[in-house]
Amino acid sequence: MAGLCCFHPCICCLCLVSGNTFLPILSSSMLNKLQDHPHVILLNLLQRYYIDTARELQRLGGVCYAPIIQHFAESVAGSSTIRSFRKENQFVSINSRLTDAYSRPKFYNAGAREWLCFRLDVLSSLVFAFSLIFLINLPTGLIDPGIYHVNFEQCF
Repeated sequence: MAGLCCFHPCICCLCLVSGNTFLPILSSSMLNKLQDHPHVILLNLLQRYYIDTARELQRLGGVCYAPIIQHFAESVAGSSTIRSFRKENQFVSINSRLTDAYSRPKFYNAGAREWLCFRLDVLSSLVFAFSLIFLINLPTGLIDPGIYHVNFEQCF
C-alpha cells in the first residue's frame, strides 16, 4: 500500500474521501430515495419526449444535406458548361438557398437542446426545493441535520 501511495497519491486521497463520504450517505438512504424517485420518473418522461424529437430533427438534417452534396457534385462536374453559359450567379444563389435550408434543422436542434437543458434545470430546482421543504417540516430529532446536509451536498 505504501508503494501505491507513493506511486499515485490521488488514489489514496480518493479512497479516504470516499470512505468518509459514503458512510453518511448510506445512513441517509431514505433521503436519497425520497429525492431520487420523482426525479428519475420525470427525467425519463422528458428523455423519451426529447429523444423522439432529436431523432426526427437529425433525420431532417440528413434530408436537407443531401441536396447540397448533389448540387455540389453537379456543379463540379459541369463547371465548364456553367462558365460558358455564364450561370455562376445562379448556381451560387442555389447553393446559398440549399445551405440556408440545411441550417434550419440545425437551428431547431440547438433550440431543442436548450429546451431540454432549461426543463432539466427547472425540474432539478423544483425537486431540490420540495426536498428541502419536506426536510424542514420534519419533526425535530427525526433525522440528524448533518446527515441531510451531506446528502444534499452529494446529490446536488
